[in-house]
Amino acid sequence: MKDKEKKIIIGLIVGMFAILAITFSITYAFWQTTKEQTETNIVNTTCLNISLLNQENDINIPKAYPISDTDGKELQPFTFTVQNNCEEWVDYSINLEVLKETTLASSYVKAMLNIKDTEGTPQTLDYYGNGTQIIEDSKESKTLLEDKLGPKSKGANTKDYELRLWLSESVTIENDAMNKTFQSKIVIDGKVGEEPKASDEICSKAGKDSGACYLAKKADEDTTNFAYDETVDNNLRYIGATPNNYIHFNCEAGKAASKSTCETWRIIGIMNNIEDENGNTGSHIKIIRDKFEKNYSWDSSASGVNSGNGVNEWSEADIEKVLNDEYLYRRTGSNLCYKSSSNSTETCPDWANIGIRESSRNMISRVKWNTGTMSVKYDGNTNLITASYMYEAERSNHTGKELCQASGGTYCNDGVSRTTTWTGKVGLMYPSDYGYAVGGTARTTCLGKIMNSYSSDNCKTNDWLYDANNYQWTMTPVPYSSHAGYVFYVDSSGNVRSTPAYSALAVRPVVYLASNVKIKSNDDQTYGSVGNPFVLEM
Repeated sequence: MKDKEKKIIIGLIVGMFAILAITFSITYAFWQTTKEQTETNIVNTTCLNISLLNQENDINIPKAYPISDTDGKELQPFTFTVQNNCEEWVDYSINLEVLKETTLASSYVKAMLNIKDTEGTPQTLDYYGNGTQIIEDSKESKTLLEDKLGPKSKGANTKDYELRLWLSESVTIENDAMNKTFQSKIVIDGKVGEEPKASDEICSKAGKDSGACYLAKKADEDTTNFAYDETVDNNLRYIGATPNNYIHFNCEAGKAASKSTCETWRIIGIMNNIEDENGNTGSHIKIIRDKFEKNYSWDSSASGVNSGNGVNEWSEADIEKVLNDEYLYRRTGSNLCYKSSSNSTETCPDWANIGIRESSRNMISRVKWNTGTMSVKYDGNTNLITASYMYEAERSNHTGKELCQASGGTYCNDGVSRTTTWTGKVGLMYPSDYGYAVGGTARTTCLGKIMNSYSSDNCKTNDWLYDANNYQWTMTPVPYSSHAGYVFYVDSSGNVRSTPAYSALAVRPVVYLASNVKIKSNDDQTYGSVGNPFVLEM
């Protein structure tokens, strides 16, 4: 039985050193499926009707000279909408077919195709995989994007796209492109598909070879160790008391990953809609160090500043400076860490030997972290701090100082400007990370509870981030009406509470992996366990 298909061809003829408009042609093909039975023959037809709408802004390449990716991204795009008019899911690819008349090498042409209002990644055409050649006079076909459209009645049946083409900055006019032409057509190739799995969106955005896609596909079949948190970002998280989320990280260069050559970290999950330092938004794997560093202050301050309690602004915190300087770059620096109030210090570990090695440092993405908090004072309002409430609060524009700013007292006189986002590489877990890590039969009950009572109803014992021997810092400030130096932490009883920033608690570094980091494939059923951690590769 043949696939039921429909192909839409958009002609894109681009001449080098000239400005030519795009011409369009649409070809329809109707397919029939036939099922043969012993008593009678029944012919069923399935609707497959894709429309191309809202075509605007023909691609023009003024003078067609080589330009940078930065300039290429600013070109006016050709915009179009693909619409599914039927009640079946549709799988389709957007292919660029290079015509036989082309004399310019495809490797010299940059393309950026993206869903509208998202950031695309420019690539030369030789980067893309080969698609099926539909046009008779084409010499090659490159699949720029594969996607799905939902049924018409479900309202997820349209997507808007933007396409830009330009000459790569590496092209030498005299030797590579002089008097040459590039002719191509866009072909939208569709067929009846299946309702997508939860992993499809992550794989579409992160890439089929990405580590995020690898984990998302595992989660399709494993609802014991994984769960989507159902927040606005619908992050995929490892849950339960003992999930197989162990990973080799910070490994010795040039040596095979093992417990003797690497540190053991654990995967919190796949966080969606994370913005990197370049403004690109995507899905990133978030990991946390399994073992604790010594107990340190989140921040300390002079006795005359917030009475020595510290300042609950992450971008100025003492531990942020240590983690993103000496620890991240393996250098001794001041070799002093804070351990109590009024800027009391102690000797730090030897970061030059236990910090992040260069090979792992290159795997870490510099991203925007959220450092907001609750809009109401914490005192008397602990009934608010469920995992879902804190997730929203962490992403709010409220700070740990705004409520006590008017008092001007000795616990709120630091004079430090507050921010609700911070861009960097190494942070700490959020209260919501702890809350959403709960699993097992207790998950539904616990997610409805306030996290300062996670010590009951089997919440802590079904939460792998819980540690009975340590108080663990989080990244989130606490709003008090009389203090500007308190931070949330997880205590050894399993509850989320608040304490002055100068307190000496356990520090567990947290990072987001770069989007191009992959997880090495392994069919062993124990892969990801404490005895057989995941292995990363780039």
